[in-house]
Amino acid sequence: MFLSKIKFIISAPNKASWPKDSLNEICLLGKSNVGKSSFLNAISNNNKIARVSSTPGCTKLLNFFEVDSSYRIVDAPGYGYAKTSILDDKKFAKMMEEYIFERENVKLFILLVDSRRELSHDDIDCLEMLKKTNKEVLVIGTKADKLNQSMKSKFIKNISNVISSKVYLTSILKKDSFNEIIMYIDKVGRQE
Repeated sequence: MFLSKIKFIISAPNKASWPKDSLNEICLLGKSNVGKSSFLNAISNNNKIARVSSTPGCTKLLNFFEVDSSYRIVDAPGYGYAKTSILDDKKFAKMMEEYIFERENVKLFILLVDSRRELSHDDIDCLEMLKKTNKEVLVIGTKADKLNQSMKSKFIKNISNVISSKVYLTSILKKDSFNEIIMYIDKVGRQE
């Protein structure tokens, strides 16, 4: 299963540029180079939907993608690439805080984190910020094909210590859990 009929709509630097309608939105968040664009390409089964780069920090704006004319997925810039923290980069922080706290269209935040690594301070800051929205948060641990069962359990426990949220482990290579994640995204996106 894949999300179908996905098309790029707009790159928005601020809230004046956001689409002005009531379509539901699902926002992809995570550190630079964690695999947000690769994840979007994988769930759409189209490697040309979102630009993927090995250089961290390529996505600088909120990129809006429409799914089947029914809802949108928003690919957010990655945090943590600069030598400052997510909270110190004022321009990035302002754009993301406005979107996270003011955008009523958002129904689900998906935070992608590298499951092979400990949660960074930026990951924890992001999770704490998302908790304050009282909106649903889904955490996806990427690169899970590199983990043994003990490491997978530890990753899920570490997330649970920060936020009560659905947690999936997946791999772009093996597409573990993809059908379940795609069905969940589509359900939330289409809900009224």
